[in-house]
Amino acid sequence: MSKFSFLQTHKAANGAIAVIAINHLIGVAGLNMHSYQETFAKISWLNLLISFLLVLLFHQRFSVGSVFALLFAFTLGMAVEAVGVATGFPFGTYTYSPLFGLSVLKVPLIIGINWALLSYCTAHVVKKISGKVWLRVFTASLAMMLLDLLLEPFAIRHGFWVWDAVFPPIQNFASWFAISLPIQWLMSKYVKESTNPLAIPYLVILVLFLITDYLLSALI
Repeated sequence: MSKFSFLQTHKAANGAIAVIAINHLIGVAGLNMHSYQETFAKISWLNLLISFLLVLLFHQRFSVGSVFALLFAFTLGMAVEAVGVATGFPFGTYTYSPLFGLSVLKVPLIIGINWALLSYCTAHVVKKISGKVWLRVFTASLAMMLLDLLLEPFAIRHGFWVWDAVFPPIQNFASWFAISLPIQWLMSKYVKESTNPLAIPYLVILVLFLITDYLLSALI
């Protein structure tokens, strides 16, 4: 069996999903154990990178367009974050901590990867809900905004980034939606013919991870 054929099997996909799930389970436990919080916070970027690489590994029907869409999501995400950190526009005034690893213009590179990963996975979620491109783009962008609603408390709680205000301003979430629109338009155009058995499971695992972290932080 060729490597590509193996990656198309349910066994391979289930194994990769299990790796992602176990990594997140270990992560949420470590982040909520006082003796290990700092250590796990410092390697959280590695968990995100592994998830990204595994999801990409199971992408089928790579094309110039799909690569461009991923690079566009990464580049636009990094660009707006760099502007945001420097000026407070469009998200509001915030800064990143050193916990997320290597940075460019005070923005961790893993943040750009996160933009690409979330955009790619949400595009897969909405691919079949309608034949209308604008509805898929709108729905996926809305999903991106809702994901940020879950991500913000998690990141603030564990010190990955810090807002000047107590809570992120409404403009942060509106900006996530607006910035996602052109990304999701490209995703709908170039990723629509692809399949990926990890895209939706990754988002499910991520949401459960964020909810579990919130519940543990409230109990511990």
